[in-house]
Amino acid sequence: MSFRTSASLLALSLSIFAAGHAVAADADAPKTRAQVQAERAEAVRTGEVVGNDLTGQKLNELFPERYPAKARAAAKTRSEVQTELSQALRTGSVPASNALGG
Repeated sequence: MSFRTSASLLALSLSIFAAGHAVAADADAPKTRAQVQAERAEAVRTGEVVGNDLTGQKLNELFPERYPAKARAAAKTRSEVQTELSQALRTGSVPASNALGG
């Protein structure tokens, strides 16, 4: 094999390798059949599928007692919110007129 042929094969191999990584890292890349099946199974398990075509309500909305409760983010206390606001005002993240509703 000549040097040119080896170099061409190497360049082709590297470009295929790089393209494979680009597709794997791309969030818009098509999903595999297994990924779609896993997402569907999870949606059915949690009731995140439409149960009423007329209203568009999901099964977990129609029958909440049949499905696990959705995890909720912990609510902040009033003092935590006030501390965040005063810090934002101090650092200039929020203009004072917006913070006071004006």
